[in-house]
Amino acid sequence: MIRHFPRRTLFAASRAVAIAIVLCCCGEFAHSAFAADKPALSAARLKELASKAIRSGEIQFTPPHNAMNGDTMEVNDVFIFQLRDRDAEDPYVRIFLDQVEIDLRRQYLLQRQSSRQLMEPYYVKMEQIVGKKLAVVEDAKLSDDDRAAALEKLDGELMKTYEAGLQAVAISVGRARFAFMVGAADQSHDVKLVASEKATIDMVRQTTASLLKDAGRDEADFPWSSYQAGETARLLGDYYCRVRLNGKQTTLTKKVGEKTDQLDFPDP
Repeated sequence: MIRHFPRRTLFAASRAVAIAIVLCCCGEFAHSAFAADKPALSAARLKELASKAIRSGEIQFTPPHNAMNGDTMEVNDVFIFQLRDRDAEDPYVRIFLDQVEIDLRRQYLLQRQSSRQLMEPYYVKMEQIVGKKLAVVEDAKLSDDDRAAALEKLDGELMKTYEAGLQAVAISVGRARFAFMVGAADQSHDVKLVASEKATIDMVRQTTASLLKDAGRDEADFPWSSYQAGETARLLGDYYCRVRLNGKQTTLTKKVGEKTDQLDFPDP
């Protein structure tokens, strides 16, 4: 099978490294994230949250599509802009985005009904693997090293299943193979953050905040990105924000559109 550096593959190595960083180097985080008395986030609930986020427009993405080129079915895979955020280092967020990717591929990638039907069992298997990843994250008995290794192995299984499905579809439409193609660039842009002098502005994706609240995570353990008043940040989409000043804080939501160049924040 010929491959042309797919976006998914380009992120695989960095995501595997992130697993090790988050799980092995942050003992305090691991204790809060995998506490035995924390209620589990079910695979069904994860799918529900992913579907809701897509319907509400909270997910910024480039839709996948395919095209025929000689004996090759070329696949321009889905790209979710959140994969480049610090949020994506969080194990729950990565698994959530795995499910979002499956849903978006199911919706946009293939046009022929016969191809969709052929691909569906592979999507179902991929969702089962996502469920296994969630169980690994929720397993408080695993060591950090074992958890990281298990997640990396399941990431590999997830991609192999997706590739097997694409190859089956390619053959079914008379092509010898499929190949991933390089996709579009991130559409985020610089936005100035305006607040009172010495204010600190913490930001995280709204989808991340909703997911981690559902998983029982305290806001103090969210993967915040922090900025000082007057700084700029590359943003696009919906964000859950926290403003801190003089020992006080307040939270609010902000939406960044394609033409948004400034966000104004109140004092807490």
